[in-house]
Amino acid sequence: MKKLLLDAFLTNKEKLGKVSSWAVWENRSLGDYDSAVNTLNEIDSQSSLDSLNLNPNIVILALNFADRTEDDLDSYVMNFQSFHEHVEGVQKNDDKLKAICVDNNFLGAYLTDLVKYDEDGKPRGYRNSNSQEVGKKLRKDSNYESVQINNLIQELLELGVKNPLIISLGDEVKKSIQRNKQLLQSELGPDTNFKFIYHYSYRHKGNHDIEVYKQTVRKQLMR
Repeated sequence: MKKLLLDAFLTNKEKLGKVSSWAVWENRSLGDYDSAVNTLNEIDSQSSLDSLNLNPNIVILALNFADRTEDDLDSYVMNFQSFHEHVEGVQKNDDKLKAICVDNNFLGAYLTDLVKYDEDGKPRGYRNSNSQEVGKKLRKDSNYESVQINNLIQELLELGVKNPLIISLGDEVKKSIQRNKQLLQSELGPDTNFKFIYHYSYRHKGNHDIEVYKQTVRKQLMR
């Protein structure tokens, strides 16, 4: 695993901290988010970064940075708060994400969304929780999809990524990644690998239960 450098981490934090995070959890609630959010924000040296074993060569990719107004990322007060909702004694969907990261050695992975840029390439929330509608926009508007893919490539290159494992969360992410597979391998490396799993909000066939979801994901990763 190539070492993540402090400058790359801090640049990513400044540019994309409100719309991305890392697969690190401490299982302690601070308000409505996990205390690991504070730990990530306190990194100020290469040694403190190394201690978390972050691995941007594993990329867990959700669809869109949703449930925020399109031009107000300040709804998240803290950088890295995305993917880290945590309430003591209450199972959240983010707990299911944490469970599969622990179960499949994905701790330290880079967590981000595909759709998180406006047409000018500026980070911005896309307020739509209907994945099929978001997927339709990507299919019908190739320029908009290109903005998302090209900026994803750029952010991964800035993190020093080479030949990553990209894990798509949900059908619409998978479809977009498949349409752009050749470009991604050309820019990120020919051995870039792709896997698909259900999004952690998936609840059908008993997958609302963490243990069932973990079993489902194990089977999907073996394909």
